[in-house]
Amino acid sequence: MAVAKTRIDPSPVATLRLSRLSKRDIGFREAVIYLDGIEVANLAYEDDLTLSLPPGQHAVYVHNRLRKSKTIKFFAERDEVIHIEVGNKGNWLFALMMVLIQIGPPTVFIRLLSHTRASIGVNSE
Repeated sequence: MAVAKTRIDPSPVATLRLSRLSKRDIGFREAVIYLDGIEVANLAYEDDLTLSLPPGQHAVYVHNRLRKSKTIKFFAERDEVIHIEVGNKGNWLFALMMVLIQIGPPTVFIRLLSHTRASIGVNSE
């Protein structure tokens, strides 16, 4: 008599891709990535990083040591790839200060590029 064998993957993971490749990124200042409240990476301009993470609920935000982005919350499924783009951009204040004193405070952005169950909310910390 044949017995069916069930194969259980001992380490199911999802993949989180973090990139700083946007053309609207001003190309300087760091972009520090926080995953579930823990600093996991510091992306320089044109960096692209892939992390493995366990399936389940996660939250990502970026900070440039001056400003903090909104938080992207998502549920990662096994074998799923979630792609998030981050970077620094200038606003009107940045542009004005660059003209006047050649230095300005950039803002930070975070954008979900691919995932089906994400929600964006403001981190209340």
